[in-house]
Amino acid sequence: MGLSTCKGCGNKFNTKDKQTYSGKAYCPTCYEGQVNAGKDYRDLIDTICLYFEMDKPTSLIYKHMKDYQEQLGYPYSAMTYTLWYCKFIKGYKFDSKYGMACVKYECDNAKAYYMQQLKIQESVTIASKTDEKINEVTINIKKQDRKSILIDIDELINKGCDN
Repeated sequence: MGLSTCKGCGNKFNTKDKQTYSGKAYCPTCYEGQVNAGKDYRDLIDTICLYFEMDKPTSLIYKHMKDYQEQLGYPYSAMTYTLWYCKFIKGYKFDSKYGMACVKYECDNAKAYYMQQLKIQESVTIASKTDEKINEVTINIKKQDRKSILIDIDELINKGCDN
């Protein structure tokens, strides 16, 4: 069996496992990454055309895409999400003369928003899976004691658990 060199990672692998993308040979792992990157790239282009109301991105937008990916390490999917965040959460109106400058300035905010949404979704999922019984506790307080009330929450919780 022959060996091939992956254009993605540079490792040698069996030729029988070779997969080709854009005329280049990749190992199965890198091939999947290339396919996903190609899809993410097309999704970004589609999003840009939709939000900027244009048939194809301008040279400035292509430059921003390349610079943000190579210099800042932003994946295409992060750029797409940041554009969505800018449009629907921040209310930006896009103008092609500025290109995708908002991505550079809002990517961290979009990421924080995304992480916040994940936490909310996770807490809702956990809450829906938990079938806790909610106990109602009534506290009777004498009229003269209403000015300085100290309530032992732990005692209330323990009383609620005993029921």
